[in-house]
Amino acid sequence: MKYNYTPAGINKTDVKKIGILRANALGDFIVTLTAIQSLSHFFPDAEIVLFGKEWHKFFLEETDDNGLMRTCINRVIVIPVMNGLREEPGISENPGEIEQFFKSLQHESFDLAISFHGKGNAAIPFLTRLNAKYTIGLSCEESEQPESSLNFYYYQSEVVRYLEVASLTGAPLLLEPPRIKLFQNDYSEVHRYLESNNIKGKFIAIHTCGKDIRRMWTKEKFSALSKCLIQSGFVVVLTGSREDRAYNVEIVKMSGNVIFDSSGLFSIGGLAAFYNLSSLVISVDTGALHVAIAAQAKTVGLYWAPNLINWAPLTREKHRPVIGWEIKCCVCGIAPVNPYPFEPHGENCQHQHSFIESISVEEVYNAAMALLR
Repeated sequence: MKYNYTPAGINKTDVKKIGILRANALGDFIVTLTAIQSLSHFFPDAEIVLFGKEWHKFFLEETDDNGLMRTCINRVIVIPVMNGLREEPGISENPGEIEQFFKSLQHESFDLAISFHGKGNAAIPFLTRLNAKYTIGLSCEESEQPESSLNFYYYQSEVVRYLEVASLTGAPLLLEPPRIKLFQNDYSEVHRYLESNNIKGKFIAIHTCGKDIRRMWTKEKFSALSKCLIQSGFVVVLTGSREDRAYNVEIVKMSGNVIFDSSGLFSIGGLAAFYNLSSLVISVDTGALHVAIAAQAKTVGLYWAPNLINWAPLTREKHRPVIGWEIKCCVCGIAPVNPYPFEPHGENCQHQHSFIESISVEEVYNAAMALLR
């Protein structure tokens, strides 16, 4: 099967409405922002619509007092649960709901439909139903082929991946970090938290949890790191979701109750503002780390080596990745990296233990101090 690598031959004046499919998690969305920024610059008069989830709509359609939005995305359309695109625990695909969803889009008249979602198997059929003038995106041998596409190859910077897709339109490869606008309400959340906990002076935010235990560090190491940072004159505040609170409370206790836990207390915008005001953010490889990067914070990220290729920031002026180099599982000896980390399921390694445990407290502390200096 041939891939349509050639640029789409799009007439810029034809494009007044762009639909972009990316209906997954926080970090997955943040890494597409640079490409979306490039599209916005290239098509300055076009409306940009994201096909996403409820959290995208709640976060991205929020405006400040002057009506400014967080990104160049103008609107979010929430897609229903659909196999291969949006899957929610305990909720099955409803064919009737899907048909009604596409009927509701008949008046939209998209000029350009773009897939930033997966390898194209489910995404391209979704976009085809929009009947846009042009359809582009990622594809593979098993997927349908749009007018112009790029072959999905896993090991690539995610930021660059979506820039390459955007470049099929003629848009430039805009090598800038992703950015989100922060509002006064976001900073007000932070100031209320700092005042209520009597936190003064310089503080460092540490995000401890991720959805995958294989990308997590131990409570003991986070506690030891926190103590080192306190001895260096910083206040330490743990961040996380409500579900992370029990984990973080244990770290606070291990540290002698001298650090703070803000789990579940910030909105996404408030968390971004908190990171923006911090001296430094230290985080495992998860969505919060991408929020910190988009909020223009300094970051130290803890990465498993194969994931570094895809998810590390592009620059090092404000960002330091610390890398876990252990490739083989300590239980079965499998290196779960082919065709890409921990996937597919089946015979590949499924053991639930950390692959970044080899990262020492000293390495993370030294990286932090290098940035803080």
